[in-house]
Amino acid sequence: MPATKKSTAAGAKAGIAGKRGRPKKVQPGQAGQKLTEMEIWTEKNREDVRARYFTQKFPLPIVFICSPIGEKRELDEEKAKRYSRFAVSKYCVPVTPHLLYPRFLREDVAKEKSIRRYCGWCLLDKCSEVWVFGDVLTNDMEWEIWRAFMRSKKIRWFTEDLAEVQRELPDKCKSLMGPREKKPGSKKETKEKKAV
Repeated sequence: MPATKKSTAAGAKAGIAGKRGRPKKVQPGQAGQKLTEMEIWTEKNREDVRARYFTQKFPLPIVFICSPIGEKRELDEEKAKRYSRFAVSKYCVPVTPHLLYPRFLREDVAKEKSIRRYCGWCLLDKCSEVWVFGDVLTNDMEWEIWRAFMRSKKIRWFTEDLAEVQRELPDKCKSLMGPREKKPGSKKETKEKKAV
């Protein structure tokens, strides 16, 4: 016992050991130590390391931005950019396919338009929420809302002034759903089979 007390006391004097003889945590660059390559890289990229840690520990929700694109294309694109910035300010990751795909897929070619719609739907499936902006619903927007509903995504409605409102699904979306079919093997079917 006395030997350990001496060693911890000697270690404490030297600044090497802390309580109970454990090595003391030394900050990088302290006590004349040379920095390792990893510590040098961490010091240079401190903000990136913090951002990666934050996003791994608290993943941000990915939201699909659904807004109209019509005759006034430039004005509608500016609005879509504003909606995307709004999503970022709410700590979400916005996905705005109608700002991305028209840059290299043309609207006037039917095949490219269907490819663009399919790519947008693939992105929608990866998102956790769908944010619908504006009062006007275009044909593409109604299809996206319908797909979000069928995939059980949370749908949030916003005005052009970025105020959240409550709305019902559009009539076209309700008509596209049609009657829901009974799943085979439901309780009613099994009871009927047992009765026969």
